[in-house]
Amino acid sequence: MPSAVEQIQQIEAAGASAIGSRTVTVTAGAPANQPPNAAFDASTLTPQVGQTVTFTDRSTDTDGTIVSREWDLDGDGFDDGSGATASRVYTLVGNVQVHLRVTDDDAAQATATRTVSVTTTPPASPNLIANGSFETGVSGWTTWRRPRLRRWSRRC
Repeated sequence: MPSAVEQIQQIEAAGASAIGSRTVTVTAGAPANQPPNAAFDASTLTPQVGQTVTFTDRSTDTDGTIVSREWDLDGDGFDDGSGATASRVYTLVGNVQVHLRVTDDDAAQATATRTVSVTTTPPASPNLIANGSFETGVSGWTTWRRPRLRRWSRRC
């Protein structure tokens, strides 16, 4: 801790004076609050229409704790959740900005933003044939003749 020597001179009305000194120790105040580091993961950033996306808070605070979370999953304000995770099903194709705002125990805030790119559902697969060529002749084919069924009768 830094310290300094302070000299004091006292002069009385009768003309006498005295000089003294004392040591003063100066201590720094508490360190300034550091804001939290806002961060989050998503189960996917390229969902298809109708697919659920789950977002998970990964925020940290080096000098305290995260005390609140606010999610904006659709760009209309921080009204979509307040927990460590939030989920949404997107119904329209396009890019959506997702935001997480966190507040620490000293009221400092930070916001993280990620872009979700919603795509269309792929078309249903058609019937696929491993060998796409069709044969028009029968040369090289083996044919099988169905055996003729015989009726047996039992005579007494």
